Amino acid sequence: MVGAKQIQDQQARTVDEATRYSPGIHSQTFGSDPRNDWFLIRGFSEQTTGYYLDGLQLFSTAFATLKLEPWNLERIEVVRGPSAVLYGGGDPGGLINAVSKMPTFTTFGTVEGGVNNYGNVYGATDVGGVDATKNEWAYRFVTLGRVGGTQTDHTDEDRGFVAPSLSYRPDAATTFTLLGQYQHDGTNGQNFLPYQGTVTAARYGRIARSLFTSEPSLDKFERDQAMLGYRFETALNPNLILRQNVRYNVLTVNHQTLYGVGTRRRPPPPPPTCPASTS
Repeated sequence: MVGAKQIQDQQARTVDEATRYSPGIHSQTFGSDPRNDWFLIRGFSEQTTGYYLDGLQLFSTAFATLKLEPWNLERIEVVRGPSAVLYGGGDPGGLINAVSKMPTFTTFGTVEGGVNNYGNVYGATDVGGVDATKNEWAYRFVTLGRVGGTQTDHTDEDRGFVAPSLSYRPDAATTFTLLGQYQHDGTNGQNFLPYQGTVTAARYGRIARSLFTSEPSLDKFERDQAMLGYRFETALNPNLILRQNVRYNVLTVNHQTLYGVGTRRRPPPPPPTCPASTS
């Protein structure tokens, strides 16, 4: 399990960054990619069938994938092996279940900001409160804004995120929480570079890892995602708890890109031709 403190200590900007040190997981299998999260758990790709939020699967297809903001996560649970089938259909390697931040029935406030070595600036808030009379209602409001560059030329990583939540607790045994969030991402496509020339030297020298191989005037990746749902829990007796989670997702992705698949030796120039002789 990766808790909120570890996420903050690592300054993880993505879920696959936050799980780098978890056993049994190979995160960021395609390297740095601001578009999507990528995971291998015991050799199985899990970002399509083994990715969950609050116990509900994050359905994805092709490049239409939901991406989670770590600032809004209380913890990241990692289930390895065949026990993952307890959540439904999926791969036998395991699964990742992210847990959203929810109201805590306390009053608090956090503001954070920073900038990395690529000039990417962010600001984030996490505030919560509770009604001062019966302590039956509590709220939480999480926001984040990010803008700036990445390690790749012509590729920014911009994000706007907001997640309000409201909890009602009429007694110690029952809690109903309404959760919502909206996120907009703006970046470019993933940059593929050949092994020879980046990791190892090539006959033509080294390729800069910041090289952008697409066309800046054409390339773009834009994602808008919204989620709305609730979590209900009530203890029927000390040994039996009833839980129900419901969530509705809306996702729109606009993606166009060009990318290379390797290098090619330039063909030699044609041999010189002799001028035609005349007699």
